[in-house]
Amino acid sequence: MGRHTPPLSAVEQKKYLEDYLVTDLRWLLRAATEWHVQHTLNLCIPGYEGQVFAMDSAFLHARTLFEFLTKCTSHNYYGANAFGIAPLVSAAYDGPWKCHLHAALMHAQDRSRKELLKSFDGLSEKGLHEMPVDFAREVVRLWREFSSALEKMGLADLSSIASDGLATAVREATAVAHSLMAQRSSEIAAKPPVTIPPITW
Repeated sequence: MGRHTPPLSAVEQKKYLEDYLVTDLRWLLRAATEWHVQHTLNLCIPGYEGQVFAMDSAFLHARTLFEFLTKCTSHNYYGANAFGIAPLVSAAYDGPWKCHLHAALMHAQDRSRKELLKSFDGLSEKGLHEMPVDFAREVVRLWREFSSALEKMGLADLSSIASDGLATAVREATAVAHSLMAQRSSEIAAKPPVTIPPITW
């Protein structure tokens, strides 16, 4: 472990999972869903650029969870091995996704050259600004592996927290898509109202 990442006791693991990791997961899925709603409706209302706000939030939470799930603990942040689990493998994140996500969040650099990234399902290529749901879906895939790994290690209580946390996150994300704001925005966007396709988590 590192200077700022001492070993976690069983009680601390539970608290870290509940208070930090599950919270990041819940906000990631809500932000990605809000981006999906705004992207589908394409409102582009000056002063209410909800699509951009949701994108930035989704990117931030996705990066946090990608780093935890796919990396070992460093001096500055915990990785999956803090729970006795080997880092999980994400070919997409450890491939081209990572450098683009880090650059977008951490560096004010030239972004005029738009490199396309493979979608979560590998069926299309998109610009970084179109990737919030793809990032979230990959995190959900890894999260399920994480929950399963906890169970295999005999940590059924932690696995249950992870599994319940995902179920809560999906319910909350679904509520975003069905919210009164989404319905009103849909009515503003077009007549008849636009149908917002559901996200498969």
